[in-house]
Amino acid sequence: MQQALAQLERQQARLLEVYLAEVIGRDEFERKRHEVARTQQGLQRQLRELDAQAQQRIDLIGLADGLTAFCQRIASTLEELDFTQRRHLVELLIGSWSLTVQWKSGMLSQPGQSANPSHFVICV
Repeated sequence: MQQALAQLERQQARLLEVYLAEVIGRDEFERKRHEVARTQQGLQRQLRELDAQAQQRIDLIGLADGLTAFCQRIASTLEELDFTQRRHLVELLIGSWSLTVQWKSGMLSQPGQSANPSHFVICV
């Protein structure tokens, strides 16, 4: 995409050169300049969206790494808990997770989509 944007910059410069050399008229210059500008804006918007998606994936990878580390730290303790203690722990985790997802739902979802906590696994 960066290459396409650079190519559009060059195209815009060539278009100006052609106009200044009086090869094309003002109306055609303006029309083509607007076409190039619209294409540039579309590519820049797509680039911003891709950057946002990449950042979301990085955030989710960090979350998954944190959950994995947490699961590894508590694995031996969980083996010693009875059913009631495990149930209580799960209730606490779900309550905490629900609050976190609600608070960060804007960061975890894409435009037009809602954050869905069922996509994540809690190890217990």
